[in-house]
Amino acid sequence: MITRTASLLILALLTASSSARADAQQDCFNRDGDAAIAACSEVIRQSPNQSRAYNARGLLYRKQGDPDRALNDFEKAIELDPTHAGAYTNRGLMLRAKGQLDRALADHTKAIELAPKLAAAYNNRSIVYKMKGELDRALADLDKAIELDASYIEAWYNRGTVFGDKGDHDRAVADLTKAIALDPKLTRAYVSRGDVYRLKGQLDRAITDLNKAVGLDPRYAGAYSTRGVVLGLKGEVKAAMADFTMAIQLDPKSPNGYNDRGKLHYALFDIERALADFSKAIEVDPNDASAYNFRGATYKHIGELDRAIEDYTRAIDRAPDYAVAFYNRAMAYRQKANDKQAERPTGPAALPRDILGTLKQGGETFDRASYERALADFGKAVELDPTFADALQGSGEMKQQFGDRAGGEADIVKAHELRQRSGR
Repeated sequence: MITRTASLLILALLTASSSARADAQQDCFNRDGDAAIAACSEVIRQSPNQSRAYNARGLLYRKQGDPDRALNDFEKAIELDPTHAGAYTNRGLMLRAKGQLDRALADHTKAIELAPKLAAAYNNRSIVYKMKGELDRALADLDKAIELDASYIEAWYNRGTVFGDKGDHDRAVADLTKAIALDPKLTRAYVSRGDVYRLKGQLDRAITDLNKAVGLDPRYAGAYSTRGVVLGLKGEVKAAMADFTMAIQLDPKSPNGYNDRGKLHYALFDIERALADFSKAIEVDPNDASAYNFRGATYKHIGELDRAIEDYTRAIDRAPDYAVAFYNRAMAYRQKANDKQAERPTGPAALPRDILGTLKQGGETFDRASYERALADFGKAVELDPTFADALQGSGEMKQQFGDRAGGEADIVKAHELRQRSGR
């Protein structure tokens, strides 16, 4: 028979145990850092089937920069509760960060299916669509997010950047202005709007926004990089160089500052420093296609065509939809073939008007392969960007030289029409 004292002791132990569980729950869902992770782990130990605890611990791991553990916890949360919209959202964010865009898209779509009134779910999916280059789908999701929550700052900001990517600069400015109205301290909105003003040719407005961004966050590297570009356009070379250097100092692990400073060195014909900056950008991020493209252009400028072609090829390998890299490689192949043609004792220095006719004449120094590669690359650039006038021009010229007079003429006419439309 249990005595009164024993009963009281058991009750005290149960009460203490219940209190400890409550404390662990409280700390898991409301605290940060290692203590919160420990609390979530305790909740999971006590209740191994609690999906919310895995999701909460995953968020804490993500905040601590431990993506693998975070992803494992989100996956466990989904396994335990396949209706947990937040877990799908969080796993989608982790997969996006890992570059697994199709899987991320599937997770965000599932989150929308489970929580169709959640504006953040549409916003998150829009970011993946933007990364995949599906801008119209991104816009549709952002329209929905704003419809669901008209005060959603991130959605206004993201829609502004998508409009900017589509070249709709007026709408971009309008949305970024709305984001700033909702949060006057949103530094990146000033940077993005400043960059759109740059594209509109409104350089003074751009500088005003970028100065504001630097004032709000003097350690925001992107503000200095973007301001440096605008200062360069205004001819303020010394100030531009200082901004690019500051961006590098603030974020030495980003290739952006090195690329921007390298382009300014290139514009000033300081080839050695340009090559050094582009090479540093590649060292910092070996997957940065733009750095290879810029370095390739620099090598081409000094006549090192094989090295230029190698760099353009590396850029294309890393970004197969990089139309400009295909165009630049085509130009390098064509110049290489031209230079080879110039070595013929009886051949003109310029590209022959009729490549097929020249082939019939024979000649070991004729570089047919480079001409064919140039034609293929011009064609690929046009396939990727049908509005790329210079690529169309190159394609047309090469087609004519290979005997396709009608096809070449059509490309050249289209290039001329595109330039007229754009005011070039």
